Amino acid sequence: MDCRKVRELIPLVSGGDSETADVEFVKNHIASCSTCNKLYQKYIADRQALNSLNSFTLSDSIEERLKAISNSVIANRTTSERKKKVTPFAVRIVRVLTGTALILIALLALVFYLGGQKPPKQEKAPEGIVERIEYNRMIKRAIENATLDEKEKVTPAEREKCRVLDSADTSSFDF
Repeated sequence: MDCRKVRELIPLVSGGDSETADVEFVKNHIASCSTCNKLYQKYIADRQALNSLNSFTLSDSIEERLKAISNSVIANRTTSERKKKVTPFAVRIVRVLTGTALILIALLALVFYLGGQKPPKQEKAPEGIVERIEYNRMIKRAIENATLDEKEKVTPAEREKCRVLDSADTSSFDF
């Protein structure tokens, strides 16, 4: 016999919810298998216990007390829900102001973070170098504008300075 199939059908047969062919099959198997018979008897006992609860009634005083308790719980619950939904006007204002303040702080942080970028600085020449370059330019102009006699007085060292200054790249300095 197939006990697994019978165990699937026992709950239906014990409650009277199966077809007659299944009932016959289960009854024949129960007669020969003690394990399935014990299971069938447990299901029958459970069904009878459930059916006996349907006829159970409470006394009127207990029912009235339970109804009174349930009504008071329901009444308290609805009033507490109303109280929770209604918030004082001051609390609402504080919430709105807090939210507004947080938004402003976030916007200020964003402005300082993105708007605070400065263009790169240009390198400035030290004061001594600027004065030296100006002095050398002045000497160069003096040599260029000098007469032939004055040009002969210029030393080769001064001419070399002028040549170096002409070839020097002074575009990186901000005057």
